[in-house]
Amino acid sequence: MAADPRIRASDDDRERAVALLREHHAAGRLTVEEFNERMDKAYAAKTLGELDELMSDLPAIDLYRLPDASLPPHYRRQIPGHGFHMEAAGGGAIARPHGRFSPAWTAAWSDWVRQLKPNVVVLLAGGGEVLDRLYRGQMTNILHPSFAAYVKSQLEKAVRIATADGALMVFMTKPCQSTGEQPNGEPWPQDSPARQAAYNGLLRQVAAQHPGQVYVQDLNSYVCPGGNYTEDLDGVPVRQSDGSHFNVQPGGGGDFLAPAILPYWVDLGHLQEARTNGASLPSGTLPRFFAPQ
Repeated sequence: MAADPRIRASDDDRERAVALLREHHAAGRLTVEEFNERMDKAYAAKTLGELDELMSDLPAIDLYRLPDASLPPHYRRQIPGHGFHMEAAGGGAIARPHGRFSPAWTAAWSDWVRQLKPNVVVLLAGGGEVLDRLYRGQMTNILHPSFAAYVKSQLEKAVRIATADGALMVFMTKPCQSTGEQPNGEPWPQDSPARQAAYNGLLRQVAAQHPGQVYVQDLNSYVCPGGNYTEDLDGVPVRQSDGSHFNVQPGGGGDFLAPAILPYWVDLGHLQEARTNGASLPSGTLPRFFAPQ
């Protein structure tokens, strides 16, 4: 809790509160409606006390915790012989970013890369970037050029950090989502295909500036055939019922997507090792499966 709840909140304070709410929504503690309601209140908050009140019924979490070697094996998985880091749940294989574009993420990512020394860094993001956001004191979104330029600058910064020691990088396109209707019957703004296309377009622009170093893996086209949202693929429940997140339970999205996603990362890992005089040789010819674009 804030030492003095009357202290005025800064833009960074509001963004951190929204980032925390987003994590609680991802964990299933908040419904889509609750998350959107609290997000609106967070951006409208004038004091730290108002932000604290939004968290009063939620457990404390640390946005900036780095991967810990003490995590149990079922939660932390390293592909033998390669510098990939993944978080897995229930045998799933969905990669999750640490820090995202929240405050202090640059320091967290730099420490993470320095500790893990990865061959390949994979970024799957975009959920926060397609929301309405407070930027320079005004509400905006990724369809506005100034905020799109900011997001692009953050992606470029991510590339600089991730590849600083020679790692290759993969941008995974943001999958489509369908999180239901607002009380007025309209879809939520963050479900807009235009916003998703804007974010994925920025991924491709940044990747094009780093040929042979940054690749784009089109997860969106794979899990949203024809541009349409679906929870199931080939009878497998790939997405959760919230219309946004992946189902990482056994037999769900992680198990279904891993054979399609991971071989490409492994191929890039071999390629990176060969370029850096590693012991392995490239296996196969890139691109492989549904990547890159």
